[in-house]
Formats: sequence, structure tokens, C-alpha cells
Amino acid sequence: MNGLRRLVGDQRGQTTSEYMLVIALVVCQVVLAYYLLAPALRDGFNGLAGRIIANRP
Repeated sequence: MNGLRRLVGDQRGQTTSEYMLVIALVVCQVVLAYYLLAPALRDGFNGLAGRIIANRP
């Protein structure tokens, strides 16, 4: 664990391109999560709306 802290804490030699690669990786993960979760969320909201509409007095 100390080795990881030293690795993360030591920022000598890190360039802008390395930071850009990390940001690009995070963006790719967000896009992938949206791509995988959007249909499930849409179907869930449509199902909820259908149950609400069908339950009218």
C-alpha cells in the first residue's frame, strides 16, 4: 500500500499527455456505462409510467 501511495504521490516526470490519457480512459468508462445502462433505465421508466397510467381510478 505504501508503494502505491509513493507512486501516486510522486508526480515528477508526469506530462500533460499522461493526464490526457487518464482523462480519456475515464471518459470511455462513462460512455460505456451510459451505453450499457441507458436501455435498462429507459425500459424501467417506461414500465413505471405504464403501471402508473394503468392504475388510474
